[in-house]
Amino acid sequence: MHKISYGQVEFEITDKVIQRFESKIKVDTETGCWNWIAGTDEKGYGRLGLRNNNKAYPVLSHRIIYSFIFGNPEGMCVLHKCDNSLCNNPHHLTIGTQLDNLADMEFKGRSNRTGPGKNKYCKSGRHILDEKNTYIKIRKT
Repeated sequence: MHKISYGQVEFEITDKVIQRFESKIKVDTETGCWNWIAGTDEKGYGRLGLRNNNKAYPVLSHRIIYSFIFGNPEGMCVLHKCDNSLCNNPHHLTIGTQLDNLADMEFKGRSNRTGPGKNKYCKSGRHILDEKNTYIKIRKT
C-alpha cells in the first residue's frame, strides 16, 4: 500500500488517485518532463486534492508520484533535478533536506535573497526575466 503524509494527515495513494493524477499530465518528449496541466499553487507547483475524513487537502503533485514510486519521503523535500516546478517525472525528482533545497535554489540563481540570482526569475520561478518579457513601470514623483 502506498501512502503519503501531508503535515499530520496521511493519505493512501489508490489506483483511483493515480488515474486522476495521470489525467493531469502531459509528457514533453524533448525534455522528458511530465508536466502538470491542472491546478497549481502560487509558486507554480502542481496540486492535487486528496481527501481524508471528508476534508480535501491540496497535496503537491510531485510528492504524490514520488511517494507512489519510491515511498513516502517523510520529513524530506522532493527536489526537481530538471528545475521545472511542473515536472512530475519520478526520474527527474530526488529527495533532500530543506537546506539542500535552499542551497540548490541559491546555486541555480532562483533565490529571492540578495546576491547573484536576485530577480533573475519571475515570481513563479518558471520564466527568466529579460528585456523582452519585462515591463518596468516608472513612477512619477
